[in-house]
Amino acid sequence: TSSTFPEENAEYTARWDLNSYLVTYTVDGAGGKIKVGSGTSTTNGTIPVTHGGNVTFTAEPDTGYEVDSWSSNVTVSTSDNKKATLSNVTEAKTVTVKFKKKVYNVTFSVENSVGGTIKARPEGGSENTTGSVSVEHGKKVTFTAAPNTGYEVESWTVSPGSFESGGGTSTTATLSGVTTNEIDVKVKFKLKKHAVTFSVDGGNGTLKAKPEGGSENTTGSVSVEH
Repeated sequence: TSSTFPEENAEYTARWDLNSYLVTYTVDGAGGKIKVGSGTSTTNGTIPVTHGGNVTFTAEPDTGYEVDSWSSNVTVSTSDNKKATLSNVTEAKTVTVKFKKKVYNVTFSVENSVGGTIKARPEGGSENTTGSVSVEHGKKVTFTAAPNTGYEVESWTVSPGSFESGGGTSTTATLSGVTTNEIDVKVKFKLKKHAVTFSVDGGNGTLKAKPEGGSENTTGSVSVEH
């Protein structure tokens, strides 16, 4: 037997499938990973997306990092810059995210603004005298106090945290491993005191001394502020 196409009185249905495009997603540099939806976190990957479809990405910064930027072809969430969406896909695309080290603000000053000056040098950065310095996550910052003539360092304070080295009555103090924002450092100066001794030559009488602002003294030694 033989047949012809189309057969007489036959009904045929045509079917078309939407095109699918390969979307590549990657981390530019170091500092974290990226994933699609609830998928696996990675530094690079690909996913097929149906014509006109959307795909949402989530950036996952490593400790001490944050999102720096996304490629210009995505819309970044205004409430969470770790999320971005590629919309209306009509061709192959590449989405990238870039991370950067977190930076923390550390303020520093002279208590009561009396007796000297203070400056700061963050690790890998330049000396700063403005009263505020930016420090990358995990790095250190060293402070140097310069007493005015007749003054010396009385004490240092830092909140929150503690100094790795220096502090006390030293002219330097170092914070290491900075991992939090809004740290405040202060140095306090005081007037130097000089010892003055006194005595009676020959022992035929007594001698007493009274320093300015102090009490009368007969012990043979008195401290006098600069």
